[in-house]
Amino acid sequence: MRLNKALGQNFFNNPNLADWIVSLATAHQPQTVVEIGPGDGYFSKRLYEKTSRLILIEKDPELAGLLKLKLPNATIVNEDVLDWRFESKDLDTPIVIYGSLPYNISKLIISKFIRHPEITKMYFIIQKEVAEKYTSKDGQSSLLSLTANLFADFKILKIIKPGNFIPKPKVDSALIEVTPHQKPKYTDIPKFERVAKAAFSSPRKTLRNNLKGFNTSNIKEEILNKRPEMLTLNEFIGLTDQIVL
Repeated sequence: MRLNKALGQNFFNNPNLADWIVSLATAHQPQTVVEIGPGDGYFSKRLYEKTSRLILIEKDPELAGLLKLKLPNATIVNEDVLDWRFESKDLDTPIVIYGSLPYNISKLIISKFIRHPEITKMYFIIQKEVAEKYTSKDGQSSLLSLTANLFADFKILKIIKPGNFIPKPKVDSALIEVTPHQKPKYTDIPKFERVAKAAFSSPRKTLRNNLKGFNTSNIKEEILNKRPEMLTLNEFIGLTDQIVL
């Protein structure tokens, strides 16, 4: 199969690890599984046996055609996943989403789906460095971890070495588990995102410097003297609450 470099294609090549990943992804006995970027169907054929409905979102038309031949009873969507309209009302629950995601758009894909609390679980293979940002511990927060964890919990399940892919990527990958919250931890999402973006505009500077464009008179000095990475999500929610836009 010809690789499409523009789509960031790397095909998985470890059957035992693939079986283990699929067993995790289907442990909740999902009625619907959506696979993002199934490629040549390496995981798809395994998922096919574990669910009542399998939906495969594949942008590459050549691969989409191949999948239709391999898995005629699956629903094949030949579309960019970022353009695909996720309509959960038409899907039986529990719903699980799985994907070995292209590194260049993994954040956009995850951001799209974590805003759907009706999804039971998501399992993604992404770049290890990015996975560590989603799961950063207190005192090591990032703009990505704070905004994403408003909507979901993230857990690294396994580090995956380059040798498990063809061709080999230059960096390690990680399998993450994502569990959407039933509702976001903060209601005014635009306000939170605006404050967070400003707070991390210069990550090595203090919040006092980064939030000069806001009224911070209600915020304690000890908070303003911290760098943004030092705040937990709950502390950042409190900070956002006290800022008047």
